Amino acid sequence: MRVNAFSKLAAVFCMVALSLALFACTASENKLDMGSFTISYPSELAPKDSSPKGTTLRRESEANNFLIYLQEANLFNNDRSLAIEVKEYSGVTFDEALAYAKTQVYPATPSQLSEDAISKWSLNPNNYGSSACEEPEMITINGKRAFKQEWWGEGYNNTIAKSLTECVEIDEDTIAVVYCLLPDDLLQANRELLDDVFNSVEAAPRR
Repeated sequence: MRVNAFSKLAAVFCMVALSLALFACTASENKLDMGSFTISYPSELAPKDSSPKGTTLRRESEANNFLIYLQEANLFNNDRSLAIEVKEYSGVTFDEALAYAKTQVYPATPSQLSEDAISKWSLNPNNYGSSACEEPEMITINGKRAFKQEWWGEGYNNTIAKSLTECVEIDEDTIAVVYCLLPDDLLQANRELLDDVFNSVEAAPRR
C-alpha cells in the first residue's frame, strides 16, 4: 500500500536523526497545545502519550543545509480504533509543503500514467491500479492558508483504506499537519468528528 505523502515527508527531505528534543505539549479543556498552534478534540478522543516525541531532521538543498524540527502527538479513542496524528514542522514553509503534496498525486489505474509522470516521479506502473492520491484542495482554516489531500488504497482482504491529510500555515516557516489513516467504513462513520478536529487548528503565540 502506498505511504501517504506526509508519512514520506521526512524521507523526501533526507531525514537524518541528529538528536532528540523534548517539547512541551499539554492537553487541557480538550485542547492540545503544540506550542505554535492548538487543536481541539471531543471527549471521545484523548492524547494517550503524555510525552510527545521531538525529532530533529536535516533537509539537503543545492545551496546549503538547514534544519527542520518536528514535534508530534497522537489523539486516540478508548479502544484506539480511531487515531489522529498531529505534527508541527518548523523550518518548512507552507509553499514547500504544498509543492511536495502536488508531486504525490497519482491516478488510480496504470493506463492513466503518462510517460512524463513515470519519468518525473520515478513511478513503477506495476505498483498502481489499487490506490490513488488526489490533488491537494486549497482551503482556509481560522484565517490561515491550508490544504487537504485524500488518498485511498486497497488493503488486506480487499478492504479499502483512506487517509486524510491537512496542512495549515502557522507562520512563515511553521506548518501544522493533521493526518489519519483508517478503513474507509470507519472513516466515513466518524467523518463529522474528524472534520471538526481537523478544522480546529488555531495559531497560538509561541512561549
